[in-house]
Amino acid sequence: MTETRTIRKHFQTLPGILTRELNTEIKALVQELEMGCCSKRNGYILEIDDINIRSCSVSESNSFLNFDIDYTAITLKPRVGSLYTARVCLIFEMGILVNVAEIMKVLIPTSSNANFVFDSDLNRIKYKKNNSDVIIDNGDLVRISVTGVQYNESTLSFNCYGVLV
Repeated sequence: MTETRTIRKHFQTLPGILTRELNTEIKALVQELEMGCCSKRNGYILEIDDINIRSCSVSESNSFLNFDIDYTAITLKPRVGSLYTARVCLIFEMGILVNVAEIMKVLIPTSSNANFVFDSDLNRIKYKKNNSDVIIDNGDLVRISVTGVQYNESTLSFNCYGVLV
């Protein structure tokens, strides 16, 4: 589930950015610096929309420009209970690793479903759902619910666990 957030940011850049295309230059710079980044507060930055320059000043210690900006971003911040459609990117004996929005990984442990059977010959998972056999292969789209979330300070990403729904 994505959400739109306004994010406040401070950064420095060289004065060569001061042209008639200042807003375009700032937006490109913010996209380069922020797209795909993750923070505990905002989650993963998926897209950057509007940018508002709040202030600009020249640094007292060098010739850099200091910008304070607000920008509107579409973010993905996992929460327990969030539902996603995700693509299976790895199947192994201990579980299924899925990719949400091409940026966030979620582990579905085989222990989350007593009916999971790992087929090592074909590298897939089989299980029963509503009295039907379901087979999951790499690349399949699956529906998941997040059951655990923890932010990892060392990798600047979320460790997420979930179940198939």
